[in-house]
Amino acid sequence: MKRYLLIIFFFGVVLKLNIKAQNDHYFYLNETLRSVYFAIYDTDISYYTIYEGCAVIRDTLSNGHKYYRINNPFGDEFFRYGLDKKLYCLDSGVEKLFLDLSDTSEISFQGFDPNLNYTVNFNRKLVPNSDILEFSLLSGNPTTKYRFKKGVGLIYHHYYRYDILHNNARREFNLKELSVNLGDGNVIQFTSNVSPQIPYHNISLFNDTSFILRTKVSHEYTFYRNEFLNMLPYIEKVGVEYRFVISEDSTDLIRSEKINTVADSVNFIINFDPNTLKPGDKVLYRVYATTREPNVRTKFIPSENGYYGYTYTPTGLTEDIELNPQHFTLYQNYPNPFNNGTVIKFYAKQAGTAILTLYDPLGSEVYRSSMEVNGEGEYFFNFNQPNLPSGVYLYKVTLGNKSDIKKMILLK
Repeated sequence: MKRYLLIIFFFGVVLKLNIKAQNDHYFYLNETLRSVYFAIYDTDISYYTIYEGCAVIRDTLSNGHKYYRINNPFGDEFFRYGLDKKLYCLDSGVEKLFLDLSDTSEISFQGFDPNLNYTVNFNRKLVPNSDILEFSLLSGNPTTKYRFKKGVGLIYHHYYRYDILHNNARREFNLKELSVNLGDGNVIQFTSNVSPQIPYHNISLFNDTSFILRTKVSHEYTFYRNEFLNMLPYIEKVGVEYRFVISEDSTDLIRSEKINTVADSVNFIINFDPNTLKPGDKVLYRVYATTREPNVRTKFIPSENGYYGYTYTPTGLTEDIELNPQHFTLYQNYPNPFNNGTVIKFYAKQAGTAILTLYDPLGSEVYRSSMEVNGEGEYFFNFNQPNLPSGVYLYKVTLGNKSDIKKMILLK
């Protein structure tokens, strides 16, 4: 049985962004494919795996058609994606239909699955309220399911089989990140927008000339396996930006960076001059974590523009309650007044579902939206409701048992 056929399918992307007609493709493949990077989650081993540097390395002609093969360590299949929007594979030199991606109607058809190495009956349907096309089969053992996202390619593969070798194996592959360099200056990216988390930070006096800032960082993909099965952290860099406020005057901003080799605890030593820093002066800092390329995500706490503040005393540091963010803070929307869209930003320390509610001047609810909060940081709603009339509105953001409400003005 051929293994990990999924690896090839991840390269089913729309390769020419300037051709609108191709935006409705669920799979696309040709020789312009260069430098593919993608991350998947494999439930069989409970790890994320990242592959990079893949590309089309071979093609072959058969019966007037060109077929392509991707360099990867798991397979040698040749495929072509036809003008009829159907995916074909070569089996012992004979072309066989694999999957019919020509439209989104619900049908059943016969297709040769190279992963199973025989012809099966596929059911095709569009996942409700989405742009995801699903193929599934149920024919004793194994069961198989593929999901393709429009403009991206295969994002999910599930199979279940019972045999002596795999012993009732159930396995899933979920696409998390995708970046494709097309070789012509264009890059296609797909991301799950998973940011680093910094669940812990603490600063204290280390000795007479320095403070120690202890932090912990984490990421959903840590640790991941690369194609050589090495275990690596997904967070590449953890840093601190800090400054001192001496006699109400700020010194230069200082940056300190550290490569995160453990993706867990990262400590920083912040040195100071005891002849310059006096009791009552302040130390301000923010911490950030950055993921590896190419789909880089950076998380700042308390925010990209804010700082935690502490007042220096002869025995240590005292938290600046007025400066440091509380568990929940709702900011004034910007711009305000506005006539098209506005941004409603808030700060939260706890994870959960944030709910935005808008009330008209009579107190009636006219709009509601929600978003997931993954941990400490700043978040925002992009608000744009062109059908609302001009007026003064109240907007309320609720997260758990925390909430706040402010006014905003819509002018048309």
